[in-house]
Amino acid sequence: EDAAISGDGMRFKAKLDVVESMGSEYYVYFETRDADVHSDQLDELEGLDTGQVVARLDAASAAEAGATLELTLDTSQIKLFDAESGRALGL
Repeated sequence: EDAAISGDGMRFKAKLDVVESMGSEYYVYFETRDADVHSDQLDELEGLDTGQVVARLDAASAAEAGATLELTLDTSQIKLFDAESGRALGL
């Protein structure tokens, strides 16, 4: 979520590549390989190659394509899968 709307969760900044308005929400796309995605918590996951991320944000967000936005992530809801087999990875 946009950190200006919800301060709960792990905070990080990301440069938004694409912002799609869906009426009541936005879908924003950004690359985790981008040097602009940074936080102390994400640095702990160094080596995790996730690539492109799609986030769903409230329509009240100030998200704009090309802008850097501070986001929050509820880490209790993360689901990871093996890229080759598609099997869920237990944490």
